[in-house]
Order: sequence, then C-alpha cells, then structure tokens
Amino acid sequence: MERIKLTKTEKQVLRALRDGTELPVGSRLAVYSLEDKDMIRVAWVEGKYFEAVELTPYGRCYLRKNPKLRNPLFNISEKDLPYISITIFSIGVLALSIKLILKAL
Repeated sequence: MERIKLTKTEKQVLRALRDGTELPVGSRLAVYSLEDKDMIRVAWVEGKYFEAVELTPYGRCYLRKNPKLRNPLFNISEKDLPYISITIFSIGVLALSIKLILKAL
C-alpha cells in the first residue's frame, strides 16, 4: 500500500477516529479531504455539517500499515526508477572522467 501525503489536521482526524476521541475543532476541510481519499465515510447534514464519521476498510488498513502516519519522503513511482538509476550512473561516470582528466594534466 502506498503512503499518502497527509496534512497535520488530517492526521489528527485519523488519530481521533482510531482512538475513539472527539474530532479536533475546525477539521471540516480535513474531513472533506479524507472522504475524497476514501479513508473515511461521512454522514453530512445539509451539506455543511457532518453528523457521523467512521473509518473505511481502506482507512483502517492504512492506519495498520502506517500507525505513526508518517508522510512519504519522496513520491517516486516504479516508472521513475530506471531514469533515476541512469542519472546516478551518469553522475558517477562524469565524476570518474573528470578525475581522469585532472590526473592526466
């Protein structure tokens, strides 16, 4: 399961739902965002206020895999790995060639 970048308020909402405590004050935008990410299910009243919030199976699984809710350091997909390895190899070859040129002088 891939890690998702979460804001501070989103993390507080997920922790509150996991621990069964009250949601933090001013967390409506975080609730909207987490609902879009399919991590929570929300019952809305008149489209403005939420009445009930619960974790979805995906949200519970995410909390199990990432209990400290750490954000990913890099968003690297598998498609990017060949380009990254080629870049690192090229930098190594460049450093070696510069070293050999300076040694020849």
